[in-house]
Amino acid sequence: ADKKEGELKLLFLSRVSEKKNLFFALQLLSNIEKKSALTFDIYGPVEDEAYWRKCLRLIEELKSNGMSINYFGAIQNNKVAETIRPYHFLLLPTLNENYGHVIVESFLNGKPVIISDQTPWRNLEKSNSGWDIPLNNISKFDSVINDCMKMDNSKYNEMLKSTLEYAEKNCNPEDSILGTKKMFNDIIK
Repeated sequence: ADKKEGELKLLFLSRVSEKKNLFFALQLLSNIEKKSALTFDIYGPVEDEAYWRKCLRLIEELKSNGMSINYFGAIQNNKVAETIRPYHFLLLPTLNENYGHVIVESFLNGKPVIISDQTPWRNLEKSNSGWDIPLNNISKFDSVINDCMKMDNSKYNEMLKSTLEYAEKNCNPEDSILGTKKMFNDIIK
C-alpha cells in the first residue's frame, strides 16, 4: 500500500479478547490528531461478547468523530497474507504473546508493527521494522501513531524494506505457516 503523508491504515488481526487488548488499541486511536485520515480495520473472531460490547461502544464514539473503523470477523488462514497487504501497520498492543504468529506474518509480508513489549519481538525500532512499546507508555504509543500518520511514502518504503530484512533474519517462514494454520484452526470454529 502506498503511504500518503497524513493518511494511515492500521490493521488489528487477532481474536477479540481482553488478552489481545483491542479496547486499549481503540483508546489509543481516540488520541489521534487527524481522525478522518485514519482507517482501523479489525479482523478476528469475537471470543468474549461482553468485552466486544465494550469495544463497540468506543468504536461508535470514534466513528462519530469521523474515524473509519470496520469489523470484518474471522478470516481463513489462507487469507492472512492478502488481508495484511493493503495496510500500513499492524497494531496489536497485546497483554502477552509467547510467539505472536500474526506479528511474524506481518513481518513476512513486509508490514511494520506497532505492538506492546509483551512479546518476544523486541528492539524493533532499531531494526526499523516497527515498535515494541511498554503498555504503560501511552505517550509513546500516541507519538508513534501520529508519526506514522505523518510518514511519507519514501520513509515508509524504507521501513518495508527493513521489515523484510528483519523477517529474513529472524523469522522462519515455514514455522510461521504452520503456526498460522494452528492459530487459525484454534480460533475458527
